[in-house]
Amino acid sequence: MPLSKIPANGISAIANTAISGNIVSSQITSVSNTQITGLIANTQIANVSNTKIVGLITATQLANTAVTAGIYGGANNSASITVDAQGRVTSVSNVAWTSTDITASPIPTINVLTSGSGTWTIPSGVTKVKVTVVGGGGNSSGGLYGYAVSGGAGGGTAIKWLSGLTPGKTLDYTVGAAAAASQVVTGASNGQTITSIIGSAGSAGISGGSGSGDGGSASGGDLNIAGQRALGSADGAVYGGGSHFAAAQFNTNTAGNIPGGGAGPQSSGSTISGARGVIIFEY
Repeated sequence: MPLSKIPANGISAIANTAISGNIVSSQITSVSNTQITGLIANTQIANVSNTKIVGLITATQLANTAVTAGIYGGANNSASITVDAQGRVTSVSNVAWTSTDITASPIPTINVLTSGSGTWTIPSGVTKVKVTVVGGGGNSSGGLYGYAVSGGAGGGTAIKWLSGLTPGKTLDYTVGAAAAASQVVTGASNGQTITSIIGSAGSAGISGGSGSGDGGSASGGDLNIAGQRALGSADGAVYGGGSHFAAAQFNTNTAGNIPGGGAGPQSSGSTISGARGVIIFEY
């Protein structure tokens, strides 16, 4: 008898009963505690909202997407991933690193001049240069009755950012020795418009006394930094002054710290030397 002809109260049990044909949704009041064996095709599922699925869903039960399986990213690539508003990955690809991504560096080329004088040639392709000029540190002077007195003061530092330079042209420079100024200068003769950049030397210690020496001054820079003042015993401390790059010198009868540091306090009869200056070109 077709199911449509059997009233619901006319069936007491259908255990182990084979039913042929289609059962429409209007003929089913509840599937609670009903075990369904076999495969349910997607055409037989109208809605799975609020449906709890227990057990594991395997990869064979999921439809393939447009994303190609594989490994993305790594030592030579980065992964480019697109995700939609529902949180699904819709595309992924490798983007190769380029040499400019990993080799570009903000660290400039640095030329450090530690002695002498001469000309510095502006390199090819360079129109901007940062110049740092540090004067030599001051010498100490004679001690008084064997007691340590003031050492030399620190050299001054001038820092300037130069622009509009002409490659192949030159800048004249002098690196100050102990107690001497350092200088970078150019004029109209080489096509530049840069004035002198000077880091003056620190003052020497007070000869035969216990006074203090003034730190070297600086001029011509966008930033001018005076050297550290040297203190003598009359000030309650004794040391040679430091510079922008060098620490103060507290050791007695010891040369100044490089670059630009003043000599340490002196108790001997001979002069103790300050440190030489330095000139740095960065581009």
